[in-house]
Amino acid sequence: MWPEIAQKVDERTVTTDDFSEKIRYQKSSCKDKIPTMGGFFLDNLILWIVRLIRSEIKVRKARNWPNVEGRMLRDQIIDDGLGKWRPSIHYEFALNEQTYYGEVAGYQQGKQYAEELADKVVAGGRLVIRYNPINPDKNCVLNSDNAELLPFVVNEREL
Repeated sequence: MWPEIAQKVDERTVTTDDFSEKIRYQKSSCKDKIPTMGGFFLDNLILWIVRLIRSEIKVRKARNWPNVEGRMLRDQIIDDGLGKWRPSIHYEFALNEQTYYGEVAGYQQGKQYAEELADKVVAGGRLVIRYNPINPDKNCVLNSDNAELLPFVVNEREL
């Protein structure tokens, strides 16, 4: 009924006169690809969930750290390389006659909006900073402590 058919499928050449055999072969080769594609999406979903849980654990630990008042030093915007920008603040705080520094960034925005948010930062402005009592070099700024003090929402997933 059909002339001899040669078709490249999965980099293999299949030649058959029987059309139903050709269809059956193509269906079986498609089935083999579905678990791979599904596995890719499932792997990414699991990885995203693990990262989200880890960041939440870090934030919960930081909420139990002592806090200290610090001051904002300067603002800037950070380019993520994909056309999105994030407002950022550099800060400092003193503890036991030693000065510590840190940086906190907000969520991705368009460049103009990120610049507007960064411009609202007041150099020398007050900031509540959480620090690890064992190692004060590990410190962070939480939204719950600075709702009225920061012009943008901190991306706490990056603590």
